[in-house]
Amino acid sequence: MPIPLQQQTLDALEQKGVNSKIMDKDLMDAVFDFKQSDHVKAVGISTSSRPEYGGKFSHSKMILQEVLDNLAKHGCQTSMIDAKALNLYECAGYYSRGQTECIFPCKTSIARKDDQMKQIYRALLENDIVIWATPIRWGMYSSLIKKIIERMNCIENMQSVFGVKLIENKVAGFVTIGHEDGAQNTAGLLAMTMSAMGWHIPPHCMCYFVGGADEMTELDDERIAKNQVHELAEVLAENCYKLSSKLTGKTKTFVPPQPVDAAAAKA
Repeated sequence: MPIPLQQQTLDALEQKGVNSKIMDKDLMDAVFDFKQSDHVKAVGISTSSRPEYGGKFSHSKMILQEVLDNLAKHGCQTSMIDAKALNLYECAGYYSRGQTECIFPCKTSIARKDDQMKQIYRALLENDIVIWATPIRWGMYSSLIKKIIERMNCIENMQSVFGVKLIENKVAGFVTIGHEDGAQNTAGLLAMTMSAMGWHIPPHCMCYFVGGADEMTELDDERIAKNQVHELAEVLAENCYKLSSKLTGKTKTFVPPQPVDAAAAKA
């Protein structure tokens, strides 16, 4: 019987001389304690810092939801994390102090009880597919996703230093939205990073919209409505699902639990 991932992590840390007493049980349970599913699970992580106003979301978050809706049509169970709503601390650079100092879950999460990076860690372990959504900021991804990636260094370090593969048979895709240039560069950088951490990247792994060489972002709703980005969202969802189902062997369709009729239950 395979050793649970949580126990593999604890054993590997102990073998490298990491004092197990520093590990927070509640934190470990929050990250690792989830049930395996017989259907593909997908999470979208929005990393736009744009506040919602007038009932409107950021465009990257809007297209992310479209990709998730398409994944649901393929039978996936889907969820979304809005990273701007989480209290996330910066990477404290433990790796620079020594290679065995950078552990999973991150020591910042251990030291700071109000750090909510554990929600992202759990989502990355629990879901078969992750779709990252970011605006384009000066030809690059957002500062928020950069902060998250730096906090994910411990995932890569657990494999390269401790020999524990936290990310296996998982798929990543990308949504990039912005003006002028940078969509392919942004998605390419993210794809390279996620691949280094263990995610598989499918063909046509990005869904993007790039506005014109102007500052008229107020027209983007109309422009996006007429853009091929919606076709790209369908292709991205289909390719992520096909690759994930091949990697995991999961082909069942997610059936949402039916709400309980209180009156019928009493009867």
